[in-house]
Amino acid sequence: MKQLNPVQSLALHQIQTDARFFYSLTPLLGRLKSNFMMMSQPYMSLFAVGAEQWAKKVGFKDSPNFSKDEEKHYSYVRNTVKMFQMEYEQLCCVLVEHLRMCDKHFGSICKPFARALKLYDNVGVDKCVREYCGNTILISSYMPKSFVDKDSGECYKEMGSIAGKLAAFYGCTRTEPLEVNERVTFQYADHLFFARCPIRVKNIDGFCLFSILCSVNYLLFFVDGYFLEESPSKLRFGYIQYYYLSDTTLLINGRQTRKKVVK
Repeated sequence: MKQLNPVQSLALHQIQTDARFFYSLTPLLGRLKSNFMMMSQPYMSLFAVGAEQWAKKVGFKDSPNFSKDEEKHYSYVRNTVKMFQMEYEQLCCVLVEHLRMCDKHFGSICKPFARALKLYDNVGVDKCVREYCGNTILISSYMPKSFVDKDSGECYKEMGSIAGKLAAFYGCTRTEPLEVNERVTFQYADHLFFARCPIRVKNIDGFCLFSILCSVNYLLFFVDGYFLEESPSKLRFGYIQYYYLSDTTLLINGRQTRKKVVK
């Protein structure tokens, strides 16, 4: 790599730290039947877009470059870190749209009597240390192509390869993965929202709040709790979420207060 000034050296160190963090996620792919890797997509896209653009800026000629499709994909997913900056009603609409799409898909592929009796599932959930840390609707809202589409799996696998190449370029394979807490337990389950689901408020409000909880818990119990080693990436991802969620929390609290006043 070319000679860097002090500011560029600090930027490189941050990119390498992120590369190591995402490299540390890869062993879970073979161990867990869960969506913990997919829940990281907004943050992974921040890394991929930043690393690819920064390499061009400083003149790293050997760095992997996005194709047009990859650039479009990662730009879309990167912007989903701002999802919680939406107005609360708009956020609910986005989540419900994906929930209805999944309900329609899974309802259509089961037998008629199962559909009539609501014996199918439309949402998958993930737990870390028995805390809800992800759901498939939240993940679907992160992605430009719905995971119920037949070619979505291959598409996301293909799109993910460039992030791996960028992480390797910045030296992730030359370091050990982050130390993890082997005592942390993982669970996953499928539910039918809203007929059979783990939330008490079985409506749109309940699901929206549940999804926010999943996103917060993902960073608290999985990113921070499972990975023992302190990392600037963990702090940065937590700050990003706090920054975009703080106003939404105020809006939700104000909305609940107005409801009580009306009652």
